[in-house]
Amino acid sequence: MDIINLIPLIVVGGAFQLSVQIYYLIHCVNNNRLDNKQKSKWAIIIVLFHVIGVILYLFYTRKTAVSPPSINLIESLDKNIVHLVFLFILYSYEILAFVSAFQSKDEFIAFIFLAVVFLLLIIRHCFVSSGQKVLYYLLPIVELVLILSANYIALSRNYLFLILFVVASLLNEYPLKYAKYIITAPLIIYLSTGVIKLNTIFIENGKVLTSDDITSFVMENLIIYVMVVAVFYIAKRQLIMNENLQLLMKELKEKNQKLEEISIIKERNRIAREIHDTLGHTLTGAIIQLEAAKKLVSVDSQKAIEAIEQTQTTTRTGFAELKRAIKALKPILLEDNTLKDALLLLFERIQNESDYKINSRIEISDTIDKNIKECIYKITQELITNSIRHGKATSMDITITQGEDLIRLQVEDNGIGCNQIVEGYGLKGIRERIAVYNGKVHYSSKENQGFAATIEL
Repeated sequence: MDIINLIPLIVVGGAFQLSVQIYYLIHCVNNNRLDNKQKSKWAIIIVLFHVIGVILYLFYTRKTAVSPPSINLIESLDKNIVHLVFLFILYSYEILAFVSAFQSKDEFIAFIFLAVVFLLLIIRHCFVSSGQKVLYYLLPIVELVLILSANYIALSRNYLFLILFVVASLLNEYPLKYAKYIITAPLIIYLSTGVIKLNTIFIENGKVLTSDDITSFVMENLIIYVMVVAVFYIAKRQLIMNENLQLLMKELKEKNQKLEEISIIKERNRIAREIHDTLGHTLTGAIIQLEAAKKLVSVDSQKAIEAIEQTQTTTRTGFAELKRAIKALKPILLEDNTLKDALLLLFERIQNESDYKINSRIEISDTIDKNIKECIYKITQELITNSIRHGKATSMDITITQGEDLIRLQVEDNGIGCNQIVEGYGLKGIRERIAVYNGKVHYSSKENQGFAATIEL
């Protein structure tokens, strides 16, 4: 061993030890994830425990990291993971370089190259960003040229693992899309120069390099190179996938929260529509009966009492429907009847409560989805309520038919009609219900010619 071989590595190694401490002290002070008290604590730990302190600091700040609210898939590792891997690679490189220097002789220039590579690794990691394009792409080339040159110059040593540490450092800090260049170019150059170097050694020893020797050298080094790089590449890819999964899970959680908020708003609107449909229908019937009772009070008190009693029945039924709507259950008449029977009972009740006449034809299976049943029932109820309240109609024709993949609801009344339809809460509510099933709604009306609606879902 020649002590002069250690001088470059000792100088750079000492500078490295100091620069690591200074770099991560600055990193700690500028870390906006920590408050002042935490910064002081971690600065003391880094100063006292050096590498162990830095590792603990990086792990701690990794756990407190906050992901951005809007997430794109990443191609590189979290910065703290990059720092940790960098420290592992640099210390491994330093130890292996020192061991090589202790065991070798007359390779001073090679060790200068190793020391310069060591220094460039630190500079690139600590001071060069992707925004500095020239240095960002130039330094890796310089590092690889120097480490491969050192390997070629040092005839008594094979620096394959030092080359692998440099390649691993590049894989650690550069996006995976550059991996094919980072991996392939050094391998080809290393194997090519290695064969030349091997031939030189054979000549110096008075031997002839055969094809078997070349094959053996290439295969042995190729297997080691590919296995080490593949393990590192796969590990990084897996870490990136895990980080992407965590970010996507966070984004999914945020979107689910937004969807829950939207669902709450939709549910409020649905319940509001349910209450509107129920109260609108009930109060319309009650108003008509009370108007009749008001006229009959001075003419026929007995009939007036019957009309009031009928109003009481209507309002009780409406109150029960209102409670059902609040509980988000289906209409009472649908609970124990088929859709056709429930609609016929609805028509019968309306006709008994007022002078309104309904002519209906219902040809629909009871095997359709329960939500569609409720939709049709509520739409029909709302159309009748609108006809009585706004159209002042006295009769309505209702046809409900079912085809192979279509349900059609057609209504037409004899109300006052209008030349321009202004959709209120009820008609808009019908559109919203039908939109859920990608259905179609068409309203038509003319003054003094009634109102008509065709609904398909």
